[in-house]
This record gives sequence, structure tokens and C-alpha cells, in this order.
Amino acid sequence: MLLALVEYHPACAQEKVDLNTVVDLPLYWCKPYQNPALYDRLQKIISQLPTPLTLQQKLPNFLTMLMVIAMGRGMLLLPASIAQAQMQGVVYKRPTAKYVRQLSMNMHLLWHKSAAENTIINEMIGYFKLHNTASVSV
Repeated sequence: MLLALVEYHPACAQEKVDLNTVVDLPLYWCKPYQNPALYDRLQKIISQLPTPLTLQQKLPNFLTMLMVIAMGRGMLLLPASIAQAQMQGVVYKRPTAKYVRQLSMNMHLLWHKSAAENTIINEMIGYFKLHNTASVSV
């Protein structure tokens, strides 16, 4: 997970961001029904902060979200794989290990046997094996 922040926020000077240092910004986040497990994990984290984060409903368009963040109107936690889009004024920072651990979740990829020789699937398997981010069974 990465945190998208406006580039001039003081927390950007940190290599890894402690959520206590960004409580002045609202956090754009999904609705509970969109990802109940992740929403519950975030609620648990927020309840443990001395000053809770304010949650805002995430905007439907990702580029619009980045523009809002670039204007300093909030921040967004997102998977590193989605953080490829660059927008002037937005920086991506890793949260501290404590929060990464609390927000991490297992992902499962399934495919039909007939797709076992699919190049894209084989590339994904190779990526996960290389980065030790998952156990892969074929």
C-alpha cells in the first residue's frame, strides 16, 4: 500500500509516513460494502490513533482523485500497482511497516486449467515468485 499525498505536506519529508503525521488531511476511502475486510482494518487503525483520520468518500474517477490530492484537499491509500499514474503535485509514500502489516491482505488468483500456458498468467506467476509476495500452486 502507498499513500498519495500533496507534495508540500510536511510528512513527505519522511521516508515512511506514520498516519499520525497526516491527520490534518481527510482520507479518501471506499464505502464499507465495496471492500468490507479492508474497510474494517482501516477503522481499527483509525480507532487506535490519538487523533482520528476523517474519512471521505472516494471519488469515482482516479485522475480526479489525484487532482484533488494535488490541491491539498486529502490523501489516498492505494495498492502500489495502481500508483503508476503521475500527477504534478502528488507524491507516493509508503506508510510505516506497522500500517502496511495491518492493511495487508491475501489475494487469490484463479484460472482455468486450459489457460495454464497463457503468457500473461505465466508472467504473473513469475512476478509473484520473484518478489516472494505469494505462494503459487499450479
